[in-house]
Amino acid sequence: MKTSIPRKKLKLQIIKKEDRAFDCFATIKKDAYCMPSKFYATTVYYPATPDETQTFLTTIDAEAYDGTEKKQDIYLTDEFDTAREALKWIKGIYADFLKIVL
Repeated sequence: MKTSIPRKKLKLQIIKKEDRAFDCFATIKKDAYCMPSKFYATTVYYPATPDETQTFLTTIDAEAYDGTEKKQDIYLTDEFDTAREALKWIKGIYADFLKIVL
């Protein structure tokens, strides 16, 4: 994907929180006249209980802009058995988000 935005600014930031939870975020602004496109994902860890296995509940909330026009809102939620599966899903949705924004 060819863009004038440096790769470093397109990188998805991951913040690890206590008890195996984590957040991912990115803000992309193409130029001074554009609205910033925002991608935010949060994953909450629910430990295993006698009735259920451990769960990573993941929610993605994103707004994609082209200039000042909103292209798309993304709001998705899913549950995963491992943090690796959740992060893989988040990165896949983020790649689709970049295709919309760039």
